[in-house]
Amino acid sequence: MQSQPDAVHIGLARQPPTNTTAAISDAYTDTITVTISSLSATDPSPGSGVQTMAFSNEGWTWEGEDLYHQSGEVVTDTDALNGQAWRGLAGTHSAGTWYGPYTYDLPPGHAYRAYFRLKTNNVTTTAEVAMLDVVDNGGERVLGLRRLRGTDFRAADTYQEFPVDFDYTDAGTSGLEFRTAYRATADLYLDRVLIVGYPISIATSAQWRLTPGEGLKVVTVKFVDGAGNVSADLTRTVTLSDTSPPIGWRDFAPEWWSGGESTLTCTVRIFDEISGLNVDSARYRFSTDGGQSWSDWAVAACTGTSSTVEIQTITASAVPFGQPRETDNRIEFQIADMKGYTSTMSYTVRSEIVYLPLVMKEYSP
Repeated sequence: MQSQPDAVHIGLARQPPTNTTAAISDAYTDTITVTISSLSATDPSPGSGVQTMAFSNEGWTWEGEDLYHQSGEVVTDTDALNGQAWRGLAGTHSAGTWYGPYTYDLPPGHAYRAYFRLKTNNVTTTAEVAMLDVVDNGGERVLGLRRLRGTDFRAADTYQEFPVDFDYTDAGTSGLEFRTAYRATADLYLDRVLIVGYPISIATSAQWRLTPGEGLKVVTVKFVDGAGNVSADLTRTVTLSDTSPPIGWRDFAPEWWSGGESTLTCTVRIFDEISGLNVDSARYRFSTDGGQSWSDWAVAACTGTSSTVEIQTITASAVPFGQPRETDNRIEFQIADMKGYTSTMSYTVRSEIVYLPLVMKEYSP
């Protein structure tokens, strides 16, 4: 019996995924991580198949006209998503870089993708029309780079999103920049730069972390096919509300004390990612009898300003323990968030009791 060969479809996948769907089941959430469900998309024939998906948060988009520019001009453009774009005209504007925004809005320690939404009038030239990169430290550290020729565009005068991947391991100096180096070899329009988390494999649901702070959150979903074509924005909203106290007590110091002075300064770190910390509410009290009795609450210093969602340090200065005690010296910290929810945590300042060896001498009568 002769088997029939598998059909092979030969074509150029130039169309982005369509018929995109996504859902966030609840209109309100009190957790910063949400589940996005009903994720799906269709890749038009002769498509390469939808392979990955990516997500973005509100505040992760920068308009071309809002960046800094060495050349070009702002123009009204009905094809731009907000009706405006930054334009460089070949023969009119000199080559130059469109740069900025010097942002620290992206959490470090993650991989990302920057989508530059661009169009050109010349899709036949093999000359470089732009160089795209992601940098920080004032341009000294290059995190991602891509060079574009006219032939990289699918069609003339049609916006297309070009990806630049980058690994943002740690926050450098000066903030992140998403730069377009305009070469003046063809007309070039920059609509915006959108940052998404690094794409993950396609699935029907996924977990996504919202931006800190209470209020309405906007999640943008993108689908990518095997040829790299990316879908139009699909947005879903959810309102983040604070219903719990600050969390994440950590890094208490010192855990051990050998004495030398009658007082001790203690520190601990804490954060609240939703309504933010009320730094003026920081307090502490102490015990010298293992927690059977406590001092009155006293004001503690806390770094940052109220409403901060970043991790902060609480300091209790000159706590009058008097002397080291093996496990009886204890300190309790307290702080509230901006909604008034209070969190308390206790720690033991341990002290080692040193036992001196007993030396026995024998005496002869």
